[in-house]
Amino acid sequence: MAQSLDDKRMRLRHAGACRACGAALEARVEAVYERSTRTVRCLACPSPARAGGFAEERSV
Repeated sequence: MAQSLDDKRMRLRHAGACRACGAALEARVEAVYERSTRTVRCLACPSPARAGGFAEERSV
């Protein structure tokens, strides 16, 4: 998966939800943190740039 300079793949410190699909993300799982929106995305979801943008955005 290609990442933009805004994206950071990391182990989450806190639980959250994927902004693209809404999947629950437990603390200590690998996910992509998007710095500009301060949201997280699960590894299964493509980046907005690769997917042409998300239909519905959700914040954590």
